[in-house]
Amino acid sequence: MGGRLSHRGRLGLDASGQEHRVGGVRGGHAGGARRAFRCRGDLPGRGRAFRGRVEVPAARRAAGLVLRAASDLRGERVVKVEIILDVPCVWSYFAFNRFQRVAARVREAGGELEVGFLPFQLAPEATPEGEFKVDVLRRSFGDGTADAITGITAKAAEEGLVFRHERAIYSNTFEAHRLIAVASAQGKGEEMVERLFRAHHTDELNVGDVDVLRSLAEEVGVTWSDEGAEKLRAELGRVRGLGVRGIPVFLVDGRELAGAQSEEVLFAALAGTKGRVRAG
Repeated sequence: MGGRLSHRGRLGLDASGQEHRVGGVRGGHAGGARRAFRCRGDLPGRGRAFRGRVEVPAARRAAGLVLRAASDLRGERVVKVEIILDVPCVWSYFAFNRFQRVAARVREAGGELEVGFLPFQLAPEATPEGEFKVDVLRRSFGDGTADAITGITAKAAEEGLVFRHERAIYSNTFEAHRLIAVASAQGKGEEMVERLFRAHHTDELNVGDVDVLRSLAEEVGVTWSDEGAEKLRAELGRVRGLGVRGIPVFLVDGRELAGAQSEEVLFAALAGTKGRVRAG
C-alpha cells in the first residue's frame, strides 16, 4: 500500500451510512471540473495498517478492551490522536461528536489525550460566499433530496444533535480549517471544531465568511490571527499525498480508523494503544 490511504471520495448525506456523491459547487476550476471526495458513514470496524503498523482491533474485540481499559489508562501514557475531517461532512460531525464522548470517558479514567486535526476539503472549488446547501444536495439526490434530509436529520437527533438544512450555506472551508489550526495552537482546537460543526449544521451560518469566523473565534475564546495560510496549503497537500479521499479518518498510533466509528470502537482503539503514541 506504500503508506497511502487509498479511499475515493464523495460527500455523503444518508442516514443508512451509505456513500453518495454531491455534485460540484459553483466557482473554482475551469471548465466546471468537479472533485469527488467522500463523507463516509458507519463503516465496519476496519483498521488497515497505516505506514506498516499493526491493525486497530476489530469491532468484535471492542467490548473486551473496554472492560479492562480504565485501569490501563491511568497515568501511563499520552495518546495522540489526529482526526481528518471537514465541517460540512455530516459523518465527520457524527464521528467527532462520538469522539468527544469517548475522550471524556478516557480522561475521566485518568487517561491523557493529545488531539490534533488534519485538514481536508470536500469542495475546494467552492466559493467563500457559497450557495444554499439544499441546492447542492438536489444536484445529487434529485427528487430524493427531501427524504435524504429527513433521514439524516433523524439520525442526527439519535446522536443528540440538531440539524437544519433549509438556510445552511455550503461554502469553501479553507478559512475554517485555518481557524482550527489557530485555535489548536492556543489549546482550544476541540472547542473550535465543535463550534464550527454546530455553526454549519445547526445554526446555518456560513463558515466560509471571515466575519462569521471571527465571531465564532471570539465566542470560543480564541484570539484571531490572519497567519497560517501557506502552512495550511502545505498541510492540505500533505494529507492528499497520503491518499486520503474520504473522511472522517482517525489516526491513532499511526493506525487508521475510517468512517464514523462507534464509541466502543473508538474507545477500544484508544485504550488498546500501548506506550507513548506518535501518530503522524
